[in-house]
Amino acid sequence: MPRDTYSKRSLGTLSRRLKEVAKEVAQKFQPSAKLEAYHANIKDSRFNVDWFATFDVVFNALDNLDARRHVNRMCLAADVPLIESGTTGFNGQVQVIKKVGYGGDPIRPHGCAGLN
Repeated sequence: MPRDTYSKRSLGTLSRRLKEVAKEVAQKFQPSAKLEAYHANIKDSRFNVDWFATFDVVFNALDNLDARRHVNRMCLAADVPLIESGTTGFNGQVQVIKKVGYGGDPIRPHGCAGLN
């Protein structure tokens, strides 16, 4: 989410972390969703396959390629759909990543040996 998407003054976000503001804004779109904001390294051992398996779906907006790949591998190993998003300038993209392809064939992700 671009840092200027929502008015900093109206949300009182000047001194708050982006992830906390993003959670607050997303909660307004879907009040019944259970959302949690973390300030941690996603590659920490506590964020393992079992942790990812506790989710129905994962939304990813990380800007670090290594971290994005890690989340991708964990979601595939946990068989949890991943909604991947990103921006470049004024362009944006969203992609659904899941273990089974459109034809029902399993997807074997590059670099995921031993995770399944």
